[in-house]
Amino acid sequence: MSIIERLGGITIEKLFNITFWDYSKHKYHIGKYISLKMSFIWVIGSIIFIYVINPLLENIIKKIPMSITVIISILFIIDIILTTINKLKGL
Repeated sequence: MSIIERLGGITIEKLFNITFWDYSKHKYHIGKYISLKMSFIWVIGSIIFIYVINPLLENIIKKIPMSITVIISILFIIDIILTTINKLKGL
């Protein structure tokens, strides 16, 4: 998760010239995007999600029709494209 957080931070900074988070003032940090404290929080959050939240959601997710999934996925992709275009126009 820390690697994904680092890649996400670098990508956002390069594409949009914005820094959403900066751990450089945290103790035991690696650059701006990784810190020991936040890595520990990611571990705890992942364990809670995998063993508590995911089992609760599995039955609900299985009941969602495929057409709804496709529609939401298409809307999400359109949102990403429009947001990126708008941000790049503002540069």
